[in-house]
Amino acid sequence: MSRCTRDWAWDQKLSPTLKLVLLALAEYISEDVDRWPSEKRLEQQTGLPMRVVIKAVGELEAMGLILCLRLRLMKEKRMCCGINCFLDCSD
Repeated sequence: MSRCTRDWAWDQKLSPTLKLVLLALAEYISEDVDRWPSEKRLEQQTGLPMRVVIKAVGELEAMGLILCLRLRLMKEKRMCCGINCFLDCSD
């Protein structure tokens, strides 16, 4: 994850659950390439139940902090989530 994206995620005023999921998603955002975490991967990474992960992603999306596409790759649900922020990471 880029430091800029991580710092932005930490600065968001969110509940602990939402912040944890946002930080987990931010792990997949880099300056080079965005990777697509599965819901299962986010569940494992955060230690949260699947239903909580799905709800948190929906809330973050509704708040406009992330943008997601859901798709199925090789029998696994994946989310293509992008952090919806405009950051100047030039420093």
